[in-house]
Amino acid sequence: MTAAFGPEVGRKAVHPETGWVELIHTDEAGEFFFFVAMRLVSGNAHESPILYELVEEFLQTVGPGVMKWLVVDRGFLDGEKMAHLKTRGG
Repeated sequence: MTAAFGPEVGRKAVHPETGWVELIHTDEAGEFFFFVAMRLVSGNAHESPILYELVEEFLQTVGPGVMKWLVVDRGFLDGEKMAHLKTRGG
């Protein structure tokens, strides 16, 4: 899984003051990807809490152990949230 934020991530934004947070799945070789979750947000919204909401929703839907890796940009790093996901079995 990986996450991306902003109107520059492969699509035109609905409005310049909007962006989105995406949760995508890919194989190890990066040969394909598909969207698992996406949320359209205000451009001034901080993306980190939104990403972790998407991850929590994903884990509630598919259960623990399905997500093997979560690759994020340094802007998403949050030690407390990462520790929570790790101990949760996600």
